[in-house]
Order: sequence, then structure tokens, then C-alpha cells
Amino acid sequence: MKGGVDIEQGTHEELLNIEGGVYSGLVNAQKVELLDDDADTSDVTEELKEDLKPADELVRQTTNQDEKQSAKKNKGFFGTIGLFLYEQRALWRFYIPVVASAAGAGAAFPIQSWLFAKLIAVFQLTGQSLAHAANFWALMFFILALGTAASYGLMGYS
Repeated sequence: MKGGVDIEQGTHEELLNIEGGVYSGLVNAQKVELLDDDADTSDVTEELKEDLKPADELVRQTTNQDEKQSAKKNKGFFGTIGLFLYEQRALWRFYIPVVASAAGAGAAFPIQSWLFAKLIAVFQLTGQSLAHAANFWALMFFILALGTAASYGLMGYS
């Protein structure tokens, strides 16, 4: 097809028999000629043999390169974090509030569990000591709520 119009039609053999045809031109352009075995190829072969290195030499070079790369890459978790913080030292003023607020928000649930465990003992009390202990633990839960709200607020603001 050329320009949306059929130029040639037929089987493979019929299209090859058309001299100067588009299809036969494409097929002939794709043919690869085999080289004769003459002196040109033997010269190339000799040059290539000179360029080849023994296998044990290549293995040694590859092993040395792998050791150098693995020595570079094996920094570990703290080495990677340290490198990251060092490279981003201009942004520490933004990282510190995020880390502090994340620690505060993450500590809220364990602290709440601990407070609740301490609160259970209050139910054994009676009278004025019950009222006093209940007020104290209510205040502790209120302070926890303020700390949690401050942590989440700072994290959201950062």
C-alpha cells in the first residue's frame, strides 16, 4: 500500500517476480550476503584473539569491582539515615517538629493503656479517697488528651 492505495497484489512468489516492484525491493533489501572465507576474515579473527583476555583475569577484575561496589553499598540502616540527614541538614528545622510530633502521637496509646491500668485500682476505693483519685486520674487523661491534640496538630501543621 502506498498512500492508502494497493500498489501490488499477489502471492509472495508473484510479487518477487515483478522486476523493480516495491515488494521485491523490500525483500531484496533484507537479504544478507554471506562473506567468503578469505584472508579478510582471518585478519579480523587474529585481531579479536589479541583483544580477548583469559577468563581468570576477567573473573578477578569482576570480583574486585563487586567488592568495591558492595563496600560502597553496605552502609546499613543507620548509615543510610545518617547520610540522608547530613545531605538534608538545611531542612532539619522542618524535620525536628515532624519527628517530635510523631513520637508524641505514637506514645499516646501506650500512655493511655498505662493510665487505664492504674485507673483500675481506683475502683477499690470508697468515700472521699475515691472522689480524690477519680479527679486525679481524670486530670491525667485530660493532660494526655491535650498532649495528643498538640502532637497531631503540630504534625498536621508541619
